[in-house]
Amino acid sequence: MRKAYRWPAVIAMLLLMTGCWDSKELNNQAFALGGGIDYVPDQGYRVTNQFALISGGGAEGGDKQQDYTEVGEPKSTIYEASSYVQNKVSRIINRGHRRTLVMGEELAKIGLKDVIDIYSRYPETPLRSDIFVVKGGLASDFLKSKTPYGNQAVREYYKLHQSHREVADITFLNLLRSVNSDSMGGAVLPAVEKVPEAEGKKEKTVMPYRYIGNAVLDNNLKLRGYLDNQEVGYLMWFLMRERSVSVTDLTSDIGGEGAISAEIKSLKSRYRPTFEGDNVAMHFKLSGDAHINENNSGLDLYNAEVIRRMEWEIGQEIVKDEQELIRKIQKELRTDVLNVGDYLFRNHPEEWRKLQPRWEELFPDMKITVEAHVTIKSFGVTGASPQLKEEEVEQKGTGSENAS
Repeated sequence: MRKAYRWPAVIAMLLLMTGCWDSKELNNQAFALGGGIDYVPDQGYRVTNQFALISGGGAEGGDKQQDYTEVGEPKSTIYEASSYVQNKVSRIINRGHRRTLVMGEELAKIGLKDVIDIYSRYPETPLRSDIFVVKGGLASDFLKSKTPYGNQAVREYYKLHQSHREVADITFLNLLRSVNSDSMGGAVLPAVEKVPEAEGKKEKTVMPYRYIGNAVLDNNLKLRGYLDNQEVGYLMWFLMRERSVSVTDLTSDIGGEGAISAEIKSLKSRYRPTFEGDNVAMHFKLSGDAHINENNSGLDLYNAEVIRRMEWEIGQEIVKDEQELIRKIQKELRTDVLNVGDYLFRNHPEEWRKLQPRWEELFPDMKITVEAHVTIKSFGVTGASPQLKEEEVEQKGTGSENAS
């Protein structure tokens, strides 16, 4: 009787040990490390993929080939262009390991909504991905480029983005949030540009592209312009995204004879709106911790009065730079990448309902003011420059009394 019950159990175990019915052999897959999309005027979209090679090739004693780049042909839709690339690749494309998407400038000009649509439908698309815009160039050229650190360009430029103290793998998520928000705001994406000095030089001796800041997209995800690295740092301060800001300031107003350079960390910002009828004004209060990296002003940082005046002077320099950034965002780019609308949408929904229909008209002309407060946390192991003699060191700032 026991044997009668034993055989069904053995058969059931054998059935469970037959393996995965939907398994995919690694040798039958092409692993995409990065993807690129260009728009060719009057022709359509062109898709480029960079694949990892599992087994190395190349000549003996030389560099082994690490990647393979396949450039497609222009098609009327992104899906058609992507399918065309698959028809040229002998293995099934696996996009699950893709870390970077690259957009040509012409595509960014007509808008990225079609890109968001197709890549949000692919179940294997990693949401934690980076996105670049190639200023004045093509995504296909970017993916075909070689770097001194290896052939896989997308990997090296992903690291380049990270080296600017940004969380690179949430760029695509941030873009999705911008699309799905009712805040009428824009979006920013990292941007790269071809290095002019790289032209004519031997391949893999220089980085052919450099990180230049951010591309600014409007509410329809169309390119409006660019912000340089310093401007991006100040923008991230408003948005409280993980980053630091470098500031260099002349110290003549506080009794110095040169300049100081500081890195501002622990960035914080507070929004303070003021509603007047159907209009709104916004005041930003910024704060951060300053770390002095260079001091050739002749001032002694061991002096508490000098530190107090220097904190005030750095704050004034930050306010000046931030106001210039606000002017550029409002008057030139005319896009709410400061997330003012998003703040009102989340914290003042009643007022936002009145402002939302006119937000694209209101934002460029609304009053936005800034104040900045920094606290010097460190300045190294010496107060003044070590090469200065004691009589050359200014013990106390004697500049503007506005610092008091």
